[in-house]
Amino acid sequence: MKKPKPLICIGIICVLAAAGIIFLLPVFTGQATDENGLHAPGERLQSVYEIDWTLDPDGRTLTANQHVDYVNAETVPLTEVYFHLYPNYFATEESAPFEESEMKNAYPNGFSAGKIVFSRIEADGKPADCKIEGDSGGILNIRLAGPIEPGAHVSCEFEYEVTLPECVGRFGAGDDTIQLCNAYPIAAVYDDEGWNLDPYYAVGDPFYSDVSNYTVRITCPPEYTVTGSGQRSKLETGGGTTSHTFACPDVRDVAFVAGKGLRPVSAEAAGVRVTSWHYSDEAAGKAALRCACDAVEVFSDIFGRYPYPELNVIESDLYYGGMEYPNAVLITDRLYRQGARDTLEYVIVHEVAHQWWYGVVGSDQIDDPWLDEALTEFSTLLFYRERYGETRFRQVYEKRIGLSLTLFDYAVSEPKPVGLKTSEAGDNMWYTVVVYKQGARMFRDLHEKMGDDAFKSSLKAYYQNMYLGNAAPSDLYLALNGATGTDCSGFISAYLIGRPAP
Repeated sequence: MKKPKPLICIGIICVLAAAGIIFLLPVFTGQATDENGLHAPGERLQSVYEIDWTLDPDGRTLTANQHVDYVNAETVPLTEVYFHLYPNYFATEESAPFEESEMKNAYPNGFSAGKIVFSRIEADGKPADCKIEGDSGGILNIRLAGPIEPGAHVSCEFEYEVTLPECVGRFGAGDDTIQLCNAYPIAAVYDDEGWNLDPYYAVGDPFYSDVSNYTVRITCPPEYTVTGSGQRSKLETGGGTTSHTFACPDVRDVAFVAGKGLRPVSAEAAGVRVTSWHYSDEAAGKAALRCACDAVEVFSDIFGRYPYPELNVIESDLYYGGMEYPNAVLITDRLYRQGARDTLEYVIVHEVAHQWWYGVVGSDQIDDPWLDEALTEFSTLLFYRERYGETRFRQVYEKRIGLSLTLFDYAVSEPKPVGLKTSEAGDNMWYTVVVYKQGARMFRDLHEKMGDDAFKSSLKAYYQNMYLGNAAPSDLYLALNGATGTDCSGFISAYLIGRPAP
């Protein structure tokens, strides 16, 4: 089952020598909870990452030292550990994680390769018995000298260089910003299916990870601003460079954006410091801040508090609308420059909703993408209902969901399964209509069937029950059934397999 990890009494002392930082990340058996029933950060059995990057923007490289204390949070011994190497999918045109029709958008100046090359890999202080696997070299397998028992850990050390492609996707360098997303070795998830080693599909968001504790240090030229996940805990300048250190506890992964022209404007919402980083238009940057603050306030009220102190909304060189990462959402600069305020708001609200559904409550985005995207899309619509009222909610639904489904219905003869896997989607247009749009209709119908109070009560329970864990569909069903006293799984299952709801 994809459940929150068990709690075990363990303390991990982490030393980031390069930054001169020593810090303690405790994991306790007892869960001290707040008024929302949510425990404090650091009270889970989880791995620890220390990453020290040096960014060369002109050479488009990251040189890195990375330490990972990988903790076995499972109930069985593990004899090997797998890491995803997402940069290697950018090595060739054939393996690049974009549809053929999107390549010109992703590479406006022509294809540019990216990759990760290791100079050292160690496990518990010794050269690791390891190999890079997969057609695109996207998986690193480390075979351990002996099994790590539940609650034990293995210490992994990496030295590597990442080549950044000239690419305006999640990972790469554009004219105004550099996206350092999915740029490092990250441990694969081990669950009831074993190791999840899915490739970097061109469709959807094919990422699945456990919550861990991160400290990241990024050294770059002083004219570059760096922002992204976590909180900046240290800023050091000297020797012609600036080093930014970020503390990122309890996150699924980390992502950062570097740029020369990024300017911040900040405000507080529901106890969270929200910052809009922008470079093209001051008014649009302030509008983005208002949208994000409104979303944080609404979702904190509906679902439960946002558990991190900061959230960054970052204008970026993206050819698509937006992308979510822990404590950070990246938004395409086109929405800032076009003055498309309605779409800017919709995209920001959607990506902020992902801070709850993906960020805090995780799921397998390959096997069950609807659990992430369909719920997030309908949460976006709920924002309009809570913020502007029922009439606006229905107007936005018809514009963003109803029209897409009407056009889609003309093109197909029968309903398509909302529960399709990312690997089965075919292309992003099909994936978007089926998972996002039909998925939003499924939750709209369920909302009407359950009633507003019961529906929102179920999502609060789901958020609390699966806080910082990885959820399965059964976990959502449990919360829905608890709020209604009836079995809602059949209603959802009909949509998932492409049949009319009962």
